[in-house]
Order: sequence, then C-alpha cells, then structure tokens
Amino acid sequence: MNKHIMGLVLAGLICVGAQAEKTYANEVQVKNNIVSAQQSKSLNGWVANEYSWSYYKNGVILKSQWIKDNGKWYYADEYGYIKVNVTDKVGNKFYIFDQNGAIVEKSGWIKMGSLWFYGNKDGSIKVNEWVKENGKWYHLAGESKLYDYYGMLDSRPTAYVNGKWYMFDKNGAMLSPKKGWVSHRGNWFYSNGDGTVKSSEWVKENGKWYYLDGPLEEHHYGGIMAANKTAYVNGKWYIFDASGAMNYKKGWIKANSYFGESQGWYYGNGDGTVKANQWLKENGKWYYLGGYGMMYSNTQEDINGKMYNFDHSGVCLNP
Repeated sequence: MNKHIMGLVLAGLICVGAQAEKTYANEVQVKNNIVSAQQSKSLNGWVANEYSWSYYKNGVILKSQWIKDNGKWYYADEYGYIKVNVTDKVGNKFYIFDQNGAIVEKSGWIKMGSLWFYGNKDGSIKVNEWVKENGKWYHLAGESKLYDYYGMLDSRPTAYVNGKWYMFDKNGAMLSPKKGWVSHRGNWFYSNGDGTVKSSEWVKENGKWYYLDGPLEEHHYGGIMAANKTAYVNGKWYIFDASGAMNYKKGWIKANSYFGESQGWYYGNGDGTVKANQWLKENGKWYYLGGYGMMYSNTQEDINGKMYNFDHSGVCLNP
C-alpha cells in the first residue's frame, strides 16, 4: 500500500449532497468472502476480502485497472483490492474513494470527516492548486513532504506553497495583512504584505534582532517568531528573550526548549549565541550543553561513547 495513502474513516461523513447509492459491492454477503481455487472460472462480479472488495471477471481477479459498475467508477490496485475510504493517486491524478469504493464525482467543495477537498468535474480533486471563491483565495495541498493529505484544504496558520509561506485563517482563506508584525492564531509572524510571511529570515527593528523560524519538524508550519527559546541559524544556536529579541547575555539563561514543551538552562556567549554540544566548567564543576543548547540535568547521557550522570542542578557526577 502506498505510504502516502490517507486512510479516512468516513462512516457517512462525506458531504456530497445525497447519501451514496447502494451498489452491488456492498450487498455481497460475508458467506461469499473467500474465493477458492476450485471455484468456477465463470465467477464474475464483486467478492469481499479482508481489506475491501475485489472484482472477478471469468474467474480472474482484476488488478491495476478501473472498474465501472452501475454507473460508478472503482479502482482495483496491484493486489486486486478496491480502494475504499481514501484519497489516492491513480496515474497523474488524485481521487476520493468513498465508503463503497466509488470515486466521488463532484465539482466543488467536498467534506471528508473534518477535512475539505475540491473536486473537479472528472472525479479527480485539485492538488497544489489555488481556488478563488467569493473574493477569497484558498489552496489545496500539493505533493510535498510537508503534507500527508494531498488535495486537502490548507487551513494551518501558514502553509508552504511553491517556495513561499502563506498565511491562512481557520477556514482556509488566505490572509494578506499589511507589511510588518502580525499576531496570528497564537503566534507572531512578519507579513510581507502580499499574503506571504518571512520564514528562516532575520528582521531588525529598533536596534534589535528577531528571527522568524522555519518549520521545526516536517509537519509543522514556518514563519513563527522565535521567542523565549533557541533557534538554529547557519550552524549556530541563538537565544531569544520573551519578546522575541535576540538575547546578548553572557552566562546562564533560563528559557523554553527548542520545541517549547519544557524549560531549561542555556549558557550565553554574549553575542546572541549559546553553547551547544560542549562541556562547560564553572566553579570547579562540570556541565554539559546538549544538542539544542540546553543543559543536561537529572539524567544519564552517552557522550562520545561514555555514560555520564547529571544531578538535578546539571552537575556531572562522574566527569
């Protein structure tokens, strides 16, 4: 099964107007589930299997092809399984397959569970495309490492589109605030004034430096102002205070972790950077600043092949 396939449990949640019609596929009884090699070569039609359904013609299971039944289109994969409750790529297009395995042939917005897609007239959906409705722009996610759900309406605070980060509201409509700082859905961003935001970029204002972070992980969004934490920029770890301004303090600084789930101690170099992946000796005691710059404490860690123990204050007990 393609690792990019999105399994969506619909249970009747596909909002395409009328309820899906019953087909021959969903009328097959469980007693007909297993097809043995001894069965007649004249077997034709739908047979349930452990994954979904299969379609037989003259005793042969159909594979890697489209099947039309009662005016609806289905697709059998390389194993002969009908695609059910998924969005998946066939050829060079993406399709929505409903709870019966039939493609959803609808032009316009299609809701699957809590996700929205945009259907084309031919049963395929828009992928990596813009749609303008009622004076607002919407974007349907493309084939990118930043997305699991191809063709899904982008409704995250920001989304990566063709090399730029765009800002969206909760309904997926693109926002285009004036150039400058924007408080947006719990974080600060820097708008370029055209719907995009700065990401992995520095901004200097009133003599202070700020950094707009890139995505912390594959599925995160970019452009968030780094604040009360560290950020990795061109091979160095920088630290920023609660206002987002770069912190020039030399010595110990308490701040959030890189991903923001906890607090810890860092050691500033006095130029905005912090020590990372190195030992520090202070007042005769040894400390270690880890990969994101945070001091190890109350833990045991392997450093260059040797296990070291650190107490709750960060002091190494076996330097």
